[in-house]
Amino acid sequence: MTVRNISTLGSSDERGIAPVIGTAVTIAIVFILTGLISAVIFEGYTDSSHKGVPAAKLQVCFTEDGTSLEFEHSGGNPLFFDSSSLSVNGYQWYLIHAQ
Repeated sequence: MTVRNISTLGSSDERGIAPVIGTAVTIAIVFILTGLISAVIFEGYTDSSHKGVPAAKLQVCFTEDGTSLEFEHSGGNPLFFDSSSLSVNGYQWYLIHAQ
């Protein structure tokens, strides 16, 4: 019958685990740093539609004769028109003068 010292076996197992835990922690740190650095570097390449919704303050009123609408841009983001007409609920208006 052989007698083994239990405390000796326990300490040799613990030394084998330390490099594995160290490697796992190092890999986790590398992945986290890679993600943070790439997020900072590629921030400018994102789609501009995700940067917030544009907002503009408009004042809309009928002219004195009641035949047309006037739109006045009072603040906020600039408005760009690529069409000379405006359609709301099936009604069509044509822009005469846009600033």
